[in-house]
Amino acid sequence: IPDAMDAEGVAGVTCAKVAQDLDLSEFVTCRYMAAAMQLGLLNSPATASNGKKLFVLSSAGKFLRTDTPGNAVAFTLMINEETAKAWRAAGTKSIKTGEKGGFMEAFGEGVWTYHAKHPEKEKQFDMAMEAVAPSMIGAILADYAPPNENVTFCDIGGGQGTVVANFLQHYPGAKGKLFDQTSVVANANAYLATTDVGDRVEVVGGSFFEPLPKTFGECDVFFLKFILHDWDDASAIKILKNVLAVSRPGSVLTNADFILGSHPSRSSLEQFKALMDINMLASCPMGARERSLADFKDLFSAAGITGNVTQYDLRDPLSVVEVALHE
Repeated sequence: IPDAMDAEGVAGVTCAKVAQDLDLSEFVTCRYMAAAMQLGLLNSPATASNGKKLFVLSSAGKFLRTDTPGNAVAFTLMINEETAKAWRAAGTKSIKTGEKGGFMEAFGEGVWTYHAKHPEKEKQFDMAMEAVAPSMIGAILADYAPPNENVTFCDIGGGQGTVVANFLQHYPGAKGKLFDQTSVVANANAYLATTDVGDRVEVVGGSFFEPLPKTFGECDVFFLKFILHDWDDASAIKILKNVLAVSRPGSVLTNADFILGSHPSRSSLEQFKALMDINMLASCPMGARERSLADFKDLFSAAGITGNVTQYDLRDPLSVVEVALHE
């Protein structure tokens, strides 16, 4: 509907015309558009000659257009499809057994296995993560600084490379390495080619549950964003041990996640993180969760990482926890 509306221009369009153009029920379409106006997604600045409301997209509504940079279309579809079913299963099945996460209960397999079998869903997930990335990346670049500006920055589980590309654009003297599942990084070089930093990024496919390739021994910063919260403690410790095993003296692990309790004076942020904790239960294997700073210190210690830990609170619900990999 938002895409169809824009074609009508800034003067607005009636819900009847939208229904006609998209071959939808006028009765149902008009009710949805009336509700969207109450949610602030549409405005009605005028009426048509027949007295019907003319609708235009609000600033928020424009983010539901597929051609709006950073649009929320993929994210909105994702949370209303598999994610909704996973939440329902978590609240009706996982809560009773405590054995499987919501996604496993709803679909009979884990989310990553499911994505591997349904590449269109994997692409939708990647697009959703890319859409929410800019504000978080901006907060990271504004409030966190690497050990020096000429580091080799290695994004572990970095998708198609949005974070590493932005980091290298911000630090012209830095180099990067991108690591994720082979199917995920298959399109990374094409994406990086659209930036001005593609020649400074090495793209490697694989699993972070296996020993990391030797090339990652060159990393100064091992960056993990929204990785550890996807997994139970044992799996998270395995990832951390693999990072530690390949790392060199002087390197650091920089973990970006929603840290529980890091914004005690801002209840809205803590409420958001509490709901994200439920989302981990619903979307990921049993044991996945948001963690406190104390929880992360326990993970680091269990993985044999005993260096100094520093927490950076950002202008975002996200926080960064950095730990020296070697004392």
